[in-house]
Amino acid sequence: MKVLVVDDKKNDRKMLSKLLVSNSYEPVEASNGIEALEAVDKSKPDLIISDIMMPEMDGFTLLRELNKVETAKDIPFVFYTAHYIGIKDKELATSLGASRFIIKPVEPKELLSEIQEVIEEYKAGLIKSVEPFTDTDEDYLSQYSERLFHKLEDKYHELELTKNFLDTVLEDMVGGVMVMDPGLKVIYCNKRMQKIMSCDHSSGKMPPDAQHTPCIPDMAYASHEPFEIELVNKKDDKVHLEGIISPAIEESGALTAHIGVFRDITEQNRIQAEINKRNWEIATLYELNRMLCECSNSDELIENAFDRIIKIMDVESACFYLVKEGNEKVDVQLCKGQPQKFFDLIIQHLPDNVSIQEAIKAETPVIFSPLSARIPDITESDHELIGSRIITLQLRSTGKVIGLIDMMVSPYREMDSDEVSLLEKMGVQVGMALENLLIYEALQAEVAEHEQSEKELKKYRDSLEDLVEERSIQLQIASKELHEANISLQELDKLKTMFLASMSHEVRTPLTSIIGFTDIILKGMSGDITDEQRNQLTMVFNSGQHLLGLINDLLDVSKIEAGKIGLNPESFLLDEDVSEVCGSLEKMATDKGLKFSVNVQPDVLLFHDKQRFNQILINLIGNAIKFTNKGSIDISGKQIGDDIHISVKDTGIGIREEDMPRLFKPFAKIHMNTDQTTEGTGLGLYLCKKLVDMMDGEIWAESEFKKGSEFTFKIPVHRVSGGNE
Repeated sequence: MKVLVVDDKKNDRKMLSKLLVSNSYEPVEASNGIEALEAVDKSKPDLIISDIMMPEMDGFTLLRELNKVETAKDIPFVFYTAHYIGIKDKELATSLGASRFIIKPVEPKELLSEIQEVIEEYKAGLIKSVEPFTDTDEDYLSQYSERLFHKLEDKYHELELTKNFLDTVLEDMVGGVMVMDPGLKVIYCNKRMQKIMSCDHSSGKMPPDAQHTPCIPDMAYASHEPFEIELVNKKDDKVHLEGIISPAIEESGALTAHIGVFRDITEQNRIQAEINKRNWEIATLYELNRMLCECSNSDELIENAFDRIIKIMDVESACFYLVKEGNEKVDVQLCKGQPQKFFDLIIQHLPDNVSIQEAIKAETPVIFSPLSARIPDITESDHELIGSRIITLQLRSTGKVIGLIDMMVSPYREMDSDEVSLLEKMGVQVGMALENLLIYEALQAEVAEHEQSEKELKKYRDSLEDLVEERSIQLQIASKELHEANISLQELDKLKTMFLASMSHEVRTPLTSIIGFTDIILKGMSGDITDEQRNQLTMVFNSGQHLLGLINDLLDVSKIEAGKIGLNPESFLLDEDVSEVCGSLEKMATDKGLKFSVNVQPDVLLFHDKQRFNQILINLIGNAIKFTNKGSIDISGKQIGDDIHISVKDTGIGIREEDMPRLFKPFAKIHMNTDQTTEGTGLGLYLCKKLVDMMDGEIWAESEFKKGSEFTFKIPVHRVSGGNE
């Protein structure tokens, strides 16, 4: 099926044609109404899709002309436009007999669907040629002129907005922008470009001469090729520019303008030059350091470092001095260069040369001085030396001068701050490396001296071997006795544990009876009692309960240490169990005026010994209530990964930092050094630790003295192994 596509925009026309081809249509293209009339006559299309705004003949006129052709007026016609989008536009299109009026942009699927519907409606006879509502040319021209004038107004307003926007963008750009017509006369030049060049490029005139601007005539034809250029602006300042000049070409291929975009890279180039200088300095120092590290003795280091420094500084002659014995003695180590007369005079004046001592004591590592300062009686006859000057470099290490390097240079040699800084750094590098080697060599000399002493001591070591052997035999005997004593202690500890377990059980049985009978009497089951008797019996009951708790803890600890306690895992819900335990302890907290809160993640199913889990929880909450006089007790629980984390946080008296290591130890009552008076055996936390270990978990505490504590333990959600079953 042939489809005629009419659009003056080539890209839009090609994209629509590709879409039609991909869906088995055969597109025919035309760029305006006149071409479309010719294409209709030649190709006989089954459908026409046309834009409205086109040169030479627009879409409205095309449709009106097609209605005059007997063989073409029945062809379905679809308007596809992005400009004529108003109701009046659609009414005019409909009055001319258009089958569809589609507004750009539209999704490809929707456009294809609209095209298919038009074709199906045409085949079904639903689309027929109609007589235009605009009977006369005057009616048509009136409506057409009204729509065209309206669109021109909209287009002019749109162009004004676009121009204002582009003017704002171009004026605020960081780079310079210059637009020239094909004759290379300035059309536009933004403020940045004028600032770079320090002049006003007036519109309609040629750019300034090549001394003050990039050579535009030469560069205009280097389209899209970036370039760099150095030029002098109107202020006679050197400016480095990076730019690109591109031609503006219409779809027809006509050149309309040259657009140049320039960036001032003067500062960037300056920074890059500085970076290059710094990189060279770093590389120089790195190579010097590598060379120093490869030296195995001080003589090798002095020679290599001396050669490297005079090569880097490119000096005529130089001397290397080694400072010894508290800066009082200076030895010449090396002299290189010409003339020899220079070195002879230096060595001649060295013993009593005051300037050398001044150079050693100078605060600045690099000293500039005339040659006469180092050679006081230099004469005119030494014409080859007259006028030269000395640059002295201190070799420093840990605040002291290890050596000096004198470099003789021409009086015309200038040194900037970067060269001086590099010299200082090289002086520190060489000074530290030289001192380390000198210390190492001094130690080697001491070692050599000690080797002789070591030989003399050898005979004494030989005589000591017999004594050592005798002492070794004695230590073996003592070790055996210690081992036997350790076995005895282990047996005693086991007997102690068994005794505690047995005694705890024997004491617990009658104590339980005492508590039971006391409770019966208090409940009045054996008759009435007086108030005084009730008070006394209540004290007996409470003391018995407290004592029973202590005995239970002692009994549990004894069983654990004796290996007689086991775990009986069962399934239970975390939130229900914690709520039940907290409910039994909440009254203790509220009686002390404490705020009691519980926040536990719901629907977490545990598989553990519920009784032992509750025992841990009761101990931790009981301790929190016991050691908190005001504030709150917060219990929280949640699942993290495969573990359950339970925390008990209070605002109590806290724990001193030095007492933290004693936590979870047996019989450790860490609050005895505070004003808080408490009862107990000190086994509660120890028992918690043992039970948590049996459950394959961990327990820890965080505390700040006088501000509160937080005890946390974690155990696996499902217990698999561990403990005594």
